[in-house]
Amino acid sequence: MDDVRYPINRHSERFMDRFRLYIRTRHLAYRTEKTYCYWVLKYIRFHDRKNPTQMGAREVEDFLEYLSTQRCVAANTQKTALNALSCIKNFSAWSLAIWSALVRPLTWWN
Repeated sequence: MDDVRYPINRHSERFMDRFRLYIRTRHLAYRTEKTYCYWVLKYIRFHDRKNPTQMGAREVEDFLEYLSTQRCVAANTQKTALNALSCIKNFSAWSLAIWSALVRPLTWWN
């Protein structure tokens, strides 16, 4: 069954699990989730498994240039990859907001 989402532990520390949870909270289609995860994994592997939240515009530019020159992918494929990578930026801001909301009550007790 390729069209059934598998459950994800909400307390998982893995980047891809947290990214999938973000996509699901945005109520994106399962096909979009699979496509975005595919391109994010390609991006991470292209940069030697570096954390994507620590990478910037230069790394995105390098990856998209690699797709166009080395892999010779179509323009629409590059747009899909760029949409997936821009979703990481939104995910980083979202996870930072969630983290600060969790940490704020804990610092109140100190």
